[in-house]
Amino acid sequence: MRSIVGFSVALSLVAAMLLPGAANAGIYSDDLSRCLVTKTSDADKIELAKWIFSVMSVHPSAAAIATISDSDRANVSEAAAGVFEMLLTDSCRDETAKAVKYEGTAAIGNSFKVLGEIAMTTLLADPKVEAESQNFIKYVDEAKMKSVFAE
Repeated sequence: MRSIVGFSVALSLVAAMLLPGAANAGIYSDDLSRCLVTKTSDADKIELAKWIFSVMSVHPSAAAIATISDSDRANVSEAAAGVFEMLLTDSCRDETAKAVKYEGTAAIGNSFKVLGEIAMTTLLADPKVEAESQNFIKYVDEAKMKSVFAE
């Protein structure tokens, strides 16, 4: 059964993990954030990072350079749902219940924002990804950059 609360939680999760901005976390969100980070394995963090990538890849501007089959997209979503469910209903059950009780469903989004940042950091720590992230520098006009920093 899909409820309005379930939709709200899912929407908060997507927004928190994909959109920049400061999260207004309270003490219960902070507790949930700590639990999510400590109870998530590196493999789980990679699954969440893959899901973030998959979601972003449907944007028309990104779709041309990121081709993901419907089957792969479904597999990535299913794996992310498993991590999400495991964390909220098992590993961090008490923290989730308190955060929602005292701070509302936005607490879940705030907490997953923190986990999303950690998940992306885990993905970016791979030596190949780190090396690729530096490739854009060869296209930067060094003289222009120096002129700005000289002011």
